[in-house]
Amino acid sequence: MENISITQALGVWSELEQAYYGDNGYGGDTAEIYAYRLQSYNPSASLMPQESEFGFQAKQEQAELAGKSLYSLIKKFCELRDCSIEVESADPEILLRECLVHRCHVRVLRNK
Repeated sequence: MENISITQALGVWSELEQAYYGDNGYGGDTAEIYAYRLQSYNPSASLMPQESEFGFQAKQEQAELAGKSLYSLIKKFCELRDCSIEVESADPEILLRECLVHRCHVRVLRNK
């Protein structure tokens, strides 16, 4: 989570809070998180074509950092809110540790 701003973290945290209370605008207990919300500006990723070696590497690096940041936020959210989270109906550790390319659906499941 060290590669995102406090504003980015709070924005995603707010989405998770809304989903926790079943009031997320996307789908009640599910939030739709876009990768760009967890990425910093990278001219190589933004300006270079994906077909180029540098463009592909820059986009891949941004996706990996976004995935790791979202995973860290989710892990901390679960600790503090005593809940579990599914990402695309699977375990978030598997899906997010490596890569968040475009967007994902994050479902917050409150523990009884």
